[in-house]
Amino acid sequence: MKQNRSSSTSSSTSPSTVFSFLKKDLIAGLIVFLIALPLCLGIAQASNVPLFAGIVSGIIGGIVIGLMSGSTFSVSGPAAGLVAIIIGAMEELGAFEILLCATLLAGVFQLLLGFAKAGTFANFFPSSVIEGMLAGIGLTIIFKQLPDAVGFHGELLGLQDAERGINLSSLAGITDNLHFGAVIISVVCLGILILWQTKLPGKAKLIPAGLLVVLIGTGLHLLFQTSADKLALQQEYLVHLSIPTSFKDFAQQFATPDFSGFLNPQVWRYGQ
Repeated sequence: MKQNRSSSTSSSTSPSTVFSFLKKDLIAGLIVFLIALPLCLGIAQASNVPLFAGIVSGIIGGIVIGLMSGSTFSVSGPAAGLVAIIIGAMEELGAFEILLCATLLAGVFQLLLGFAKAGTFANFFPSSVIEGMLAGIGLTIIFKQLPDAVGFHGELLGLQDAERGINLSSLAGITDNLHFGAVIISVVCLGILILWQTKLPGKAKLIPAGLLVVLIGTGLHLLFQTSADKLALQQEYLVHLSIPTSFKDFAQQFATPDFSGFLNPQVWRYGQ
């Protein structure tokens, strides 16, 4: 009996390995991938940077940062709140390769702050201040994306003038060029996101709202393409990701920093 107890105790306290929850990890990873990939592409397009950069940043945030953090739980990936900042930086710096210098500086500063254990200073900032700042950025992004939500294609600046905040005059003429297919997709997907914030019955809430929005939005687009000509979204409404035909084409999609950008004071300002 003593031998049985000791063996059962040792088996129950044995440390778990990377493959201990492989089935659940595969399902969770697939769901996160289906949500994160469109988000990476959408934020890259909204930020006026190459779409391939959104995919690369998603891989780095999901795999590299996850491995380096050493944390049991970590959340890393594309941040919609930075869209307005990236657009402003692109407008001022003028080139994506110069923007990469500021991104490189930001990464170095984050590493230094991490080694210095400076993250504890976040405890001195009230959560209401942080939530208020993020809510303000979120409302600005939502407001600037209203033309895209209704399929408007015109001269509206959108997120390019995000530093102006919420300005109703920027929406003048938005109803002159509506696309009802885009409106239907926007309303349905927004309704799902709102519904998922309520108390859903049964196990329905186990399905992530973001994943459901991606699947239903894609399904509606395909349905409109095959059965409703007036609702079908044309090419100008879609995200166009170039598909490389060779390894050379694939390698050419990677951009490297223009190190002369470090001589620009604005690069250091955005990097901080």
